[in-house]
Amino acid sequence: LQVQARQPQLRALAAATPWVDSDYAQVRLIAAWHGDTGLRAGLQFRIDAGWKTYWRSPGDSGIPPRIEWSGSENVLTPVVRYPIPHRVETFGFQTLVYENQVVLPIEFPAEQRAEKLHLRANIDYAVCREICVPMHAELSLAIDPASQPSAADKAHAELIERYAARVPTTATRSELTLRSVALDGPPGRQTLNVVIASKSPLAAPGLIVEASAPFGFGAPVFTSHGATTLATIGVSGGKSKKSLSGRRLTLTIYDGDVGIERVVVVGASR
Repeated sequence: LQVQARQPQLRALAAATPWVDSDYAQVRLIAAWHGDTGLRAGLQFRIDAGWKTYWRSPGDSGIPPRIEWSGSENVLTPVVRYPIPHRVETFGFQTLVYENQVVLPIEFPAEQRAEKLHLRANIDYAVCREICVPMHAELSLAIDPASQPSAADKAHAELIERYAARVPTTATRSELTLRSVALDGPPGRQTLNVVIASKSPLAAPGLIVEASAPFGFGAPVFTSHGATTLATIGVSGGKSKKSLSGRRLTLTIYDGDVGIERVVVVGASR
């Protein structure tokens, strides 16, 4: 089953597309120009109660969003950013999801910033409850940087910025730092030990580990020691029992709305 909707013809220079509706979720593209900062854009999802959609790396199950921008005019390759997700455990399976509402902030470098541009997005995503339902939406939005910001533009910019603040950053953050990463145990029974530090006591720390197949990761277990916190996470190497040693990992570390992203190569087991 795939739900597909196609929006009506848009008026020129709109600040948002109409919602593309389905039985379980709605999606639209919003954008605003703000002076020297250029274009702020975002994919806004509204998800019905009891349903969820997925982060860029869903976990043990689920389908991540897939967005294709061909046909867009006067924009370079866009970059989609993902705010911190919510971890859900069901029957021992871990998934990383969004519920209720989320905005995925999008960076759209314009080829000619003074010129009009046109965004066209073909979006495939899924919403799940007991079952997963694939969704498809086609969005089109024309924007004129010379137009005067409206009240709607300002509201869209504030909404995008609110979710952009929840995107883990690759820059240095004094509130949260990665101290060390170590691997313990033989292949097939490995654990990853990640030490993080914070300026204030951690309230709701989280850790997401991404690696290429066949590796999978369970939920982290946190142990605090003053200003530092040890996160221990189980590693599954699949049937091949391969070692994680020497593999490139992406670590997303967060506490509440503060998050950092770090790419590391884990060393040999001790």
